[in-house]
Amino acid sequence: MWTKIVDVAKRNNVTPGGDTDCAQANTAMFLAGGLTSKNVSHTIAAVARAIAGARSLVAIECGATGPTKDCGYENPIVKAIASVPICAEGKNATCAHSDLMGNLTAGVCDVWSNESVYNREEMGGPTPGVWLQSLGYECALMNTATQIGTNKELRDTYVLADKYRDPQGVILAYDNAYKIGEAITAEGEDIYLRARAAGLKAMELINEAVEEKRILLTRFERDTLDSTQKTYEQLPDDQAKFVKTCIKRYGRKVKEHDPSQYEL
Repeated sequence: MWTKIVDVAKRNNVTPGGDTDCAQANTAMFLAGGLTSKNVSHTIAAVARAIAGARSLVAIECGATGPTKDCGYENPIVKAIASVPICAEGKNATCAHSDLMGNLTAGVCDVWSNESVYNREEMGGPTPGVWLQSLGYECALMNTATQIGTNKELRDTYVLADKYRDPQGVILAYDNAYKIGEAITAEGEDIYLRARAAGLKAMELINEAVEEKRILLTRFERDTLDSTQKTYEQLPDDQAKFVKTCIKRYGRKVKEHDPSQYEL
């Protein structure tokens, strides 16, 4: 699909930015919620986000050039691999949703954004204008840091403010995003093995942070991470075998599921 999108964009002098794995990774992040939420494990959300890096990369491989979509929190992984400009959102997008890495996401972005602002009235004026002001101040800070040569210090401050707040921050900090990128590219063009490698690397990085006492996991998070890692380590190396197993399991739960609709 993205090959066709890129072709249409080029013929109409439009920049094909990129895609995001919102359906999987953002859903997991939203359900994981804040520090006390237990609807979905935060370690699961982190693993889902790492896998999203492998999935969102596909649009770039098909010719998308960036800036990528702002809601793709996995964009640092994509940037580490493809060196494309990325758009990001975080602390200036709490009008749309909350996350636990609102500073960190600003660390390596090329475009800073927000989304989903209702047209209402605030004390400071219409809501879109109020949030645009907040966004503008942050961009001014970033641009000024670049102009006076303190951009790397600002980058590291953004990242360290959130890196060890949550497992999701651990794996999206630019040093670890790079490591996940290495794991993805080591698997060549096999989209299944790339996704599996991303998930396994994310779990390895979270475990390292725990061992170094950089981050603490609740018993719920610890048990979930151990269970997930065991499952991933037992996954087959063959993509066709994995797909066949998934279709069989999913088909038992959703009787109307027709694999042919997905070219499977």
